[in-house]
Amino acid sequence: MSEFNVKRFQIHCPKCRHEFVWNMDDLEQEREKLKKRHGVISKMIADMKAQNSPDALGFSKEFKRLKAESTQLIERMTELKSIKKNNEAITDEIFNREFKDLIRERFGEEEYCKLLEMVQERLKPIRTEQIMTERK
Repeated sequence: MSEFNVKRFQIHCPKCRHEFVWNMDDLEQEREKLKKRHGVISKMIADMKAQNSPDALGFSKEFKRLKAESTQLIERMTELKSIKKNNEAITDEIFNREFKDLIRERFGEEEYCKLLEMVQERLKPIRTEQIMTERK
């Protein structure tokens, strides 16, 4: 990920031109709340398992409700993580495009092409395993 770290966006709808603010911190806050709630539910489920026999748990409405809620929380957290990754990819793409345009404006097209070739030469020896280790 680049050093470009935008948390708030001013966005407008392409159809109706309505403007609104998109705040990525809201996603993180919601995800943290869901994590806490999932931790509480997991503890409740573990307590129920410790206190009851497996047969009794299968018929317990509270146990089934907690399991269903746990599943929903996990699905929502996964969805939020996906949204966050997508947003980061988009912001990185915007940053890179703007940075390239700035380099072109500042140094000219010829110097930009030379710098681009230099970067491509540096990237040639990078192996797949290096890329995978840097992603973590």
